[in-house]
Amino acid sequence: MHPPNVFSARAISIASRGNARETPPPDSGEEEFARRSSRVAALLVMPSERRALFLQALSELDVPVYCVEDCREARRLLQPTPAVSHTSSVGLPVGLIVTHVSLPDGNWCDVLRMMNQLGAPASVVVDATEVNPTLWSEVFWRGAYDLLVQPCDWNDVCQCLEGALRSRPRRLASSLSSS
Repeated sequence: MHPPNVFSARAISIASRGNARETPPPDSGEEEFARRSSRVAALLVMPSERRALFLQALSELDVPVYCVEDCREARRLLQPTPAVSHTSSVGLPVGLIVTHVSLPDGNWCDVLRMMNQLGAPASVVVDATEVNPTLWSEVFWRGAYDLLVQPCDWNDVCQCLEGALRSRPRRLASSLSSS
């Protein structure tokens, strides 16, 4: 069993500087967002060949990223530590999970179900390659934050991930107060 790949936003930014946007997204709350997002990580549950777009977008948002290939690795990473129930086994709370629609040992529904079973207060974004109205409605009906169908616009990806990260702190606060 090998540890998940962990990418720092700074390393990704340096490696992808040629592809990164030159200006931050227009947002009056950028400082607040940066402060909040620096306390959480994102988890990519997908094959390595699908990660580049999400790694670049999350580097723009300065969010550390954990990468795993399947549900089993995701479960191991999301297991809560005994001392702090909302912190993953790697130490940093996962506030965003981006999962591919199909995985070697399951699918996006399994990731969403696992997140709910473990009580991980994260927003889930599903990555797909084909537009499918049934999938679209099922993603929202089951409680995922959004569905991104690639290829998609860079700004749409950044706005989706930023929105998912912004929605996460409220979910964490409510899950902590109800315990």
